[in-house]
Amino acid sequence: MWMIQSERKQRQRHNYKWLRPEEPDACYYRPFKKTTSVSLENGSAGGSLRPFRGSVRGYGADRDGTTHGTDFWDFYRIPETDYDQYLPYVTRWDYLATMFTEAITVNAPERLGNIQVPKRASYIRVIMLELSRIASHLLWLGPFMADIGGQTPFFYIFRERELIYDLFEAATGMRLMHNFFRIGGIAADLPHGWVDKCFDFCEYFLTGIAEYQKLITRNPIFLGRVEGVGIVSGEEAINWGLSGPMLRASGLQWDLRQIDHYECYDEFDWEVQWQKEGDSLARYLVRISEMMESIKMIQQALEGLPGGAYENLEVRRFGRERDSEWNDFEYRFISKKPSPAFELLKQELSMRVEAPKGELVIFLIGDQSLFPWRWKIRPPGFLNLQILPQLVKRMKLADIMTILGSMDIIMGEVDR
Repeated sequence: MWMIQSERKQRQRHNYKWLRPEEPDACYYRPFKKTTSVSLENGSAGGSLRPFRGSVRGYGADRDGTTHGTDFWDFYRIPETDYDQYLPYVTRWDYLATMFTEAITVNAPERLGNIQVPKRASYIRVIMLELSRIASHLLWLGPFMADIGGQTPFFYIFRERELIYDLFEAATGMRLMHNFFRIGGIAADLPHGWVDKCFDFCEYFLTGIAEYQKLITRNPIFLGRVEGVGIVSGEEAINWGLSGPMLRASGLQWDLRQIDHYECYDEFDWEVQWQKEGDSLARYLVRISEMMESIKMIQQALEGLPGGAYENLEVRRFGRERDSEWNDFEYRFISKKPSPAFELLKQELSMRVEAPKGELVIFLIGDQSLFPWRWKIRPPGFLNLQILPQLVKRMKLADIMTILGSMDIIMGEVDR
């Protein structure tokens, strides 16, 4: 006991630390430099993400490293459920933009089986996706401003975000994780009066965007914190596999809504928002402009919303005989039984959508059964985060939060 206490006092007196046995060194003790650990204002980032953990020399970062733990375990449940029954679990990837995780989950088997989605369902999908994009960008803007010292916008963004969640609740029954998309359409039609409420929100949100631009965009303190910080060139963005606002802020006009022509985005008049500077200010401007473009698309979709069915019920009979159970009395009138399961064709497919944080990709292999043989998730946040060590090296500690906050990552999809 005396020996242990003596060694402990010696380490405290000389500011030494004990070397692990696997570390090769001639002595048992060695001095260590001052280390620091920095994280975000995000509540989940405290335990699951520590973006900077290294030594400090003066006021600059000498070394960096990203460590993260495990956030969600729902993804291991996919072997236990059918493909169409797994839809409620996918909203845990990006729990701030859940409509996009649902969209990629149903778009993959629709493309695999060449399933036609009704026009009304496609228009409603676009409306929900763009509302979800605005909600995601708003909840990026508030914490990002808090990370760099501006607390006021953090409270302002919840005004419009709560209105979006009110619309989601009225249409889907849930505010955050909706379970609204279905293979071949959507779960339910829009309720009476929902379109008028959405029009009112669009008009109100345009005034809110003008307020944000007046409060933030022209603020000299804000410009001093973000301008010229975390510059990513177009060549670097391509080499690192960046996507979304991280890519478009570096001078590349790449948006899957125009390139892949999914859903009915080709029927609307809108433009890809991009900047060429590649710094944190450019990424902010891209997201602010994208919210305004989303409002334009929502208004056009609401004005041209067609009638008709909101779900292709023939999808339920895919791969089955013509006279199936779906035509029975209990299915068509009593509606107590679940619909027949959906079988995946024996093919493979890579499907992607333009999520708020970048390209969300699924690689799907079917084997003529209810379960996918392979289902690979490629989230945008995981790819965008890998450039962080290069951007924060030799930067000031205050700039590290600016760079990381401008990336807009969420640990649900980074650390699945």
